[in-house]
Amino acid sequence: MLATLVATLAPSSQGKEPAPVSMQQRLNWRSLPPLPDPVGIAGPFAGAHNGGLIVAGGANFAAPDTADVWTAPKRFHDTGFVLTTSADGVRSWRTGFRLEHPKAYGGSVSTPAGVACLGGEDGSRVFADAFLLAWDPPAGRLLASPLPPLPAGFTAGGAAYVAGCIYAVCGQETLGLDSASDRVWRLDLSRRGDPDCRWEPLPPVPGGPRGYPLVAVRSDGHDELLYVIGGRRQRPGTTGIDGVAPLADLQEFSPARFAADPATGWRTRTAPPTPLMAGAAAAWGPNRIVVLAADDGSLLAQAVADPDFPRRHPGFPRRAWAYDTVTDAWDPAVPTPACPVTTPAVAYAGGIALVSGETRPRIRTPEAWLIEAAADGAGSDDRD
Repeated sequence: MLATLVATLAPSSQGKEPAPVSMQQRLNWRSLPPLPDPVGIAGPFAGAHNGGLIVAGGANFAAPDTADVWTAPKRFHDTGFVLTTSADGVRSWRTGFRLEHPKAYGGSVSTPAGVACLGGEDGSRVFADAFLLAWDPPAGRLLASPLPPLPAGFTAGGAAYVAGCIYAVCGQETLGLDSASDRVWRLDLSRRGDPDCRWEPLPPVPGGPRGYPLVAVRSDGHDELLYVIGGRRQRPGTTGIDGVAPLADLQEFSPARFAADPATGWRTRTAPPTPLMAGAAAAWGPNRIVVLAADDGSLLAQAVADPDFPRRHPGFPRRAWAYDTVTDAWDPAVPTPACPVTTPAVAYAGGIALVSGETRPRIRTPEAWLIEAAADGAGSDDRD
């Protein structure tokens, strides 16, 4: 069924730019063909290139039907999928693609040259390599090409593409949340292939180290800006879930301000009404960022008090938040039909795609969504 909600949002993307829409327009969460993995995955690389929606890698707790997902080991995957659209508008997944190594939880972002895939982990180590995944429609091939490696291991971090540069934001340098950093690196994609092309360190994100931040790019009416929202970190001297600190802050980086005066690159903006972590944020309309899915950390205390609680977890909160980059204000939350976390938001087909992800601890979903604007009063019960 096609789910709809009313919100003060209007979508935009790095690819096809939809026409301006009314502030009170209805938003559609439209079902895309489900990922061809019956369990679903969390932490995949995802992005769009040459009309294809690319999803690769990821992790889940896949187990035989008779096994308990709570005792099944985490499995990391190297499989890749590309959602394509036929001439008559039918979407279907292409399969048979593989990464060089199983990995998940790396950063990814769409660029004109392909989907940039940064770092990741396989359960035993954290990677620092980076590469592009490019979709070749005539040949039906998913092509990988290397990028310069990151200066350190990078997992559970964010990625962005701003003014021809790829950004790697925060994340963990090892498997533990206590290794989370506030580092930011930038790579000029136009220099790809230059022997001297390297990741450039930028001033750290204000507010301290963090893993699982939400990262998005949007204009304030003048320049493209990088936004870092929330995330989480380990409280000093603690281990395990009882020491996890969810974050509720918003930091803004301006490449233009930084070029004029490095001390003015970052500034702290109005915090979201609730902590937000491991979620999906994207640019919408001329001056908004929407958080389509996130964990607010509100159930962590119950999980600490009752080790069996995760089995009864009701799922992450189904609501979307929007931030106005011009007025520096957050709109009231609106309900959503789903909340898949640990999966990237991808500008795709004039809207935003969310593919697979985690709906509650250890539970994945193969569902895929396209969030788009529709004319007032429009609605449908049809699936794509």
